[in-house]
Amino acid sequence: MTPDYSPEAWDAIVQSGGTPTFRVYVHDVCGSGTVVTDGHYTELTDPFIHCDGTYCAGCKGPVHLGDVYWPDTGESVLDYRRRVRRLTSFWLVAWRGWLGALPGLVLGGVVTYLVCTAYGLPVDRAAAGAFSGALVGAVVVAAVVSRVVRAIWGPDFRRVR
Repeated sequence: MTPDYSPEAWDAIVQSGGTPTFRVYVHDVCGSGTVVTDGHYTELTDPFIHCDGTYCAGCKGPVHLGDVYWPDTGESVLDYRRRVRRLTSFWLVAWRGWLGALPGLVLGGVVTYLVCTAYGLPVDRAAAGAFSGALVGAVVVAAVVSRVVRAIWGPDFRRVR
């Protein structure tokens, strides 16, 4: 049996309290529809996950998000991502962005500086090490915090039309 990827099937899942794992978008240039599913659908709908483009099944190649649209709303995927990001609360935007990196920045810098000085490195080398540690800590913690915040506080953008 062929899966039902229609907008009605999507609506039925959301109305029953579920989370859809698919949606269809259409490429402006060739007019072909592409079914996006699972992890790629999550990435495409979450405006906090970096995504510049997607795949067109008709052209069999990459396309820009501004060149594909949801046929049920007529909105481009790029405009959709901008809209749902604007509707997101300030604190969620902050945690999924710069604020989530702050603990890693501090912790990475302090721990690296202490380790460097414990090994007897001069202050200037320990400071350079602390700077590197802060950057690595910020990136690692931001990635983890972003996923944790998304899992705990949502919203699940896959449910937003």
